[in-house]
Amino acid sequence: MEGEYFIFKKGKSAGKSIEQVAAEDYLRLKWIYLNILKNESGFKERTREVLERLNKFVPQIQCAAKRPGCEGNARKISIAISYNIFTGECYGLSVSTSYIYCNNRLCLDSIDYEKAVIYPIKFDILENLPPFPLYIRRDVQKVLLRCAGVPEKKTKEACKQWIDNLVIER
Repeated sequence: MEGEYFIFKKGKSAGKSIEQVAAEDYLRLKWIYLNILKNESGFKERTREVLERLNKFVPQIQCAAKRPGCEGNARKISIAISYNIFTGECYGLSVSTSYIYCNNRLCLDSIDYEKAVIYPIKFDILENLPPFPLYIRRDVQKVLLRCAGVPEKKTKEACKQWIDNLVIER
């Protein structure tokens, strides 16, 4: 696969590689995989592999709490949600690399569980979030991409190297 790129020919992703779409919009890539792709010349297989890697990577970013016994690399993301008490509608959300934690109980105890929900740092959480507005899902995706070490310049080469070099849980 070294140097081989699968490039989308049609639609919003035309001209982009599978890895570039993954670096920009995980949910779009997942939708394309489930609804459009046929296994033409390994295209669907590579897309499956990219999606799988994004859900099995080991985050390369440190736990924000750093309590005694901290395990170092983050494994959980805390998403704090604010609701209007009269309408019940979500009006705010806090998600950033300041809210990521390892599996250490002391680190996780620093979270206010009345306002926050804890998720594993995996891209498939984007599919399981409450029906937040799109901008909130994009904020969560930005934090996940940062945890995965997405390259600043999203060239075909940089994105392929990023996906291929993700450290994967065994």
